[in-house]
Amino acid sequence: SKLNWFVQLGPELSYWLGGKGEFKVYEPDRDGFTTYDYTIHFDEPKNSFDYMNVDEANRLQLGLAFGGGAIWELENANFLSLDVRFTYGHSFMGGYESGSIPNIGLVDNFEYTNNVLSASLVYYFDIMEKFRLSKNKYRKRN
Repeated sequence: SKLNWFVQLGPELSYWLGGKGEFKVYEPDRDGFTTYDYTIHFDEPKNSFDYMNVDEANRLQLGLAFGGGAIWELENANFLSLDVRFTYGHSFMGGYESGSIPNIGLVDNFEYTNNVLSASLVYYFDIMEKFRLSKNKYRKRN
């Protein structure tokens, strides 16, 4: 089997679809914390514990990706690829104190970037090669 190495560097553009989170509230009468789950909401504000309203969301995110990997050539036109990359986010997710849950007065800072470390392992196979092999195998002989 043959091994080929590669490196990668370039821009990455992504779109923020949504998200989920949680916040904890200290309750003195119980002497403990209660956890509440919420969903990110981009449209008209909702007054509910269940939604974090994000006013100035920057849903289109720009970043710089760099990484590397290897591709192994296997038998019968098959390949195995390992890819590791880091994406350094350039755009803020939103503005300072742009996230809020208004009915409880919770405000959150969205002036941070989205940084991602990812790895993928992929097995490639040639569909046409398999088709050609099976076609020859079942061909009627005259």
